[in-house]
Amino acid sequence: MPGGPSIEGLKKAKEKGLKTIVNMQVNLATMTGLGVNKETILDTLQYIDVFAPCREGLFDICETEDVDAAKDYLRPYFKNTLLVTLGRKGAVAFDENDNKISVPSAPAEVVDTTGAGDSFLGAFTYKFFIDKDNIRKSMEFAARCAAFTCSGLGARACPTLNEII
Repeated sequence: MPGGPSIEGLKKAKEKGLKTIVNMQVNLATMTGLGVNKETILDTLQYIDVFAPCREGLFDICETEDVDAAKDYLRPYFKNTLLVTLGRKGAVAFDENDNKISVPSAPAEVVDTTGAGDSFLGAFTYKFFIDKDNIRKSMEFAARCAAFTCSGLGARACPTLNEII
């Protein structure tokens, strides 16, 4: 969400009843360098259906390295789904009712982790928003896609739908 145009896009999407997802894959210092401070991020959360920050960015914003405490910190600003990838530890999400959903990472012969997070989020978005699967099934599918991506060099290993299902 680097700045004004992205935030305006989120607002317009919500006005039209569309679903939104934001993947903040940088830490707070980088966001601040891009002109987006913590207060702007917290204010923007009201326009987001799924917030998927990287661990470091989440922990910076919430000033804790505890995922449960981070969720509690965000709840006054954000009532929807929080999704956090944890690398080889898998991923965790909290739905709008604060149900915690954890999935392990999928088995993989890791060559390179470049692109795994992007693969995870793209796959999650597809299953959750397009196929309308629940959070757990969407995360499990996403974990398999991320594992596949890790099996190749430099984010070039992209599975087809048939290779994952």
